[in-house]
Amino acid sequence: MKYQGVVEGRPPTSLGKQLPYGEYFNVEVSSTIDITQYLERSSREHVYLLARLCPASGQKDSKVIAFGPFETRQRQQYDIYLVARHPESGIRYSDTFLAEFGAYDLKRDKRDVCIKFSAPGYPAAVQSEELRVPAEVFSRNANAE
Repeated sequence: MKYQGVVEGRPPTSLGKQLPYGEYFNVEVSSTIDITQYLERSSREHVYLLARLCPASGQKDSKVIAFGPFETRQRQQYDIYLVARHPESGIRYSDTFLAEFGAYDLKRDKRDVCIKFSAPGYPAAVQSEELRVPAEVFSRNANAE
């Protein structure tokens, strides 16, 4: 898996509900596995997305709120949406959610974001593959505003 680019964007409305977050980053990725074809051939219904700030030496692993992968018009290319910062004012979070997702701000944090697809029975070669998106691409987008 590798990233093609990062732009600001919003998740598709096909999620069925209005998401409360203010800003998102759309990470455009390509995959060596056709996820749609994989799901059709297997008994799996979903491929899950795991995103986190890549831990620096001695730092705690910090999850990033993410949605996707969403198919694009290009074969084996997908959009992933990362919430730019957490928590956001005006949103009520449960204690459990706050404990699972620590505070972060992708525009100001100096750590890369690590992304991985996961599903029970997902091919082992892909399950262990992790995409690393450099922190600079998020701050570069912030500076372009």
